[in-house]
Amino acid sequence: MKNIKWLGTQAFTVVGTLVVVLCALRWIPAHSVGSTKIAVAAVDIDVGQRLAPRLIKVIDWPIGTMPPGAFSDPDKLDGRVASASMIRGEPLTERDLQPLTTAAVSRHRADAAVLAATRGDDSDAIAWLSLLGEPWGPVASKPS
Repeated sequence: MKNIKWLGTQAFTVVGTLVVVLCALRWIPAHSVGSTKIAVAAVDIDVGQRLAPRLIKVIDWPIGTMPPGAFSDPDKLDGRVASASMIRGEPLTERDLQPLTTAAVSRHRADAAVLAATRGDDSDAIAWLSLLGEPWGPVASKPS
């Protein structure tokens, strides 16, 4: 008698599980959101690093969670400079990149690292820096 009760309980559990799985399989496709292509960092990217195709990959991303300013075309990112560190898989957004009309310069020393950028008009942009009391002249200029 105990064996029959156990078998009945197991059969009821299996049938109930199958019903739940079938309901879920019908419900999920009806409620899924479409996806779009988005450019993300293929590797960790440091501040001041110039983006290259080997640093970028394109993946599918849900439309509803797409961050503002995200890029779908990786060609628009080639040569841009990162203004923030990004980890692998992080979406590349306009907020994390230097503006196109910005001249960027970075200098690394054992005791300090500096990244400076100045916004300029279409003719030129010049960055003036001073690191640890060491005067610098114009270190970057956008060609006119």
